[in-house]
Amino acid sequence: MGSEMCIRDSCMIELNQKDARRIGRGSFSDVYRSRDNRVFKVYKQSLITGGITSDAVQELSALRSLSHPNVLKLLNVHQVKDGGLVAELESLQGSLDQFCSTDYLLENEKRLLVMFDVASGLEYLHSKRVLHRDLKPANVLVDDCLRAKIADFGQTRPWIPGRANTLDVCTPLYSACLLYTSYAADEEERLDLG
Repeated sequence: MGSEMCIRDSCMIELNQKDARRIGRGSFSDVYRSRDNRVFKVYKQSLITGGITSDAVQELSALRSLSHPNVLKLLNVHQVKDGGLVAELESLQGSLDQFCSTDYLLENEKRLLVMFDVASGLEYLHSKRVLHRDLKPANVLVDDCLRAKIADFGQTRPWIPGRANTLDVCTPLYSACLLYTSYAADEEERLDLG
C-alpha cells in the first residue's frame, strides 16, 4: 500500500508500509495494524465506477448503526485524498480461525464462552433485523480475554420478511444446511449459526 493521507480530528494520519502491516485481505478491503496497535480497514475502489463499492457502504452503514459487546466496534471513518475510505476499527488479537489453526487449544469452558459470545452477538443482530450472511471463524475476532466479536459486515443486509434467499453470498462450508433445502427463506436465512 502506498502512502495514504487520512483526515481525523483535523490532524493528518499517514498509513504506509513501514509503520503498518497487513493482517487481513478481503474482496473489497485490506486490514492493517499500525505500530501503535491501531487497526485500519482500507476499502478498495471499484474498478468499474472508481468509487467505493456498495458492499463497503453496506458494511460501514451496518457497523455505524450497531453497538454491542460481541460486535466489532467502528471507531472512525477517514476519507483519503484519492476519494477512498479508511475505517478505524477496534483492535483485537486475531480471528477465531487463527486461534483454531494454531496449537492453541481452548478448554471446554472457554469454548462455551466463545460460543455464547457469538450467539449473543447474533441475537443482537437479529433483534436489529440484520442478517450477517457470512458467519465463519475467520469473521469472529477475539480479544486478550477471548471475548468473541462478530466482524466483516460486507455481506450484511436487513432482514425483510418474504425476501428471497440469496445463497451466492455466504461461505457454503459454514452456512446453515436449511439454506439448501426447499424451505421458505424467511426464517431459515436467519439461522446464521449453521
